Amino acid sequence: MIFHKKRHIALYGAVLAMLVFVCGCGKKEKTASDTPEYLYAAAGCAECHSLTSGDDDSGKIPLNTEALTEAQFASALRQGKLPDGSDMGDIMPWKYYARITDGDTVKLYEYYMKTAFPGEKISVGGALPAASPFKEDTSKTPQYNRGMYLVEALGRCGACHSPEEGGKPLSGGVYETEWTAYNITSDPAAGIGKWSSEDIEKYLKDGVVPGKGNAISGMGLFVEVSSGLLSDSDRKAVAVYLKSAAPYGGGEEKARFEWGEPYDGVNSLRKAMVRLDKPEDKDGAVLYNGYCASCHGFTGEGNDSAAVGGFPSLTHNSTVGASEPNNLIMVILNGTERTYGGKTAFMPAFSGELDDGEIAAIASFVTGRFGNPAVKITPADVKKFR
Repeated sequence: MIFHKKRHIALYGAVLAMLVFVCGCGKKEKTASDTPEYLYAAAGCAECHSLTSGDDDSGKIPLNTEALTEAQFASALRQGKLPDGSDMGDIMPWKYYARITDGDTVKLYEYYMKTAFPGEKISVGGALPAASPFKEDTSKTPQYNRGMYLVEALGRCGACHSPEEGGKPLSGGVYETEWTAYNITSDPAAGIGKWSSEDIEKYLKDGVVPGKGNAISGMGLFVEVSSGLLSDSDRKAVAVYLKSAAPYGGGEEKARFEWGEPYDGVNSLRKAMVRLDKPEDKDGAVLYNGYCASCHGFTGEGNDSAAVGGFPSLTHNSTVGASEPNNLIMVILNGTERTYGGKTAFMPAFSGELDDGEIAAIASFVTGRFGNPAVKITPADVKKFR
């Protein structure tokens, strides 16, 4: 996510981006996953930060803003405190990063100083603020524990995918105030219980699982700069842990990806004379045919939908089948662009071309025809997300 470049955020950014360089999972043998670069990617720091010495075109926050002492660094990392004692709030997921051990915190600080402030004197060995280090479940396998570490600490999945009010971890949340982070527990209807381990691994690798979903917005960026760069074994570990996560449901009729059938009414639309100069003429099917079908197909089945960079099918699609239309509205308004494995997935933004009524008409047609027909979108719903 990209945040405004305020001073306190910049200070926290210097801490956040360096926290990832230690695994802390009890591993004795040094592997590629112990390297700073790998762990930097695993924590997704590049979602918010750049390693440059100034603002870049992406709007990301540079890291080398103000050198912190060891105690200041640890306090920010584990307690969400700025050097002046003020709270960062939830803008940094310190509650997850508080699980970093003392030894790892010192390593993080040393690397942070050497990387962001080369030549500066490094002083370590002082008393560190309290933390709640990650603890393995000794009754589980090393693979499960590795996955738990990646989900609950390093990858801080719950920062988005858990409710803000707490409880029911990974049962869904909201990020950037508009986007829904879906339920990723093992519940078969509300969560991803019907996803196979291979499905989860593929989604984390390239953001595309035909017949289930495509990563967009913050999750798309996370795949691009983080989970897509993990090792196959780490993605497998995450899948193993998520498949074991406690299920939390909400009375859903069926899974998000199970909704929808192809549309066969395009020929009748082609034959009709249609005017779009009056609000009552803003028919969702007609608008879909004009603005969406060239990429997503006249039947809604996409074009090259199974490929990275292809245009996804709207049938059996988690975004379209969700009970909350937030993400569908947001992606129509703002579009999306992500690069996975050198291939770019792109959708243009329509916020400047279509009004609230037109976007509501398209979104309602898409959910009604290809997704959850119980979901209705009004112009007022669209207006809230502009």
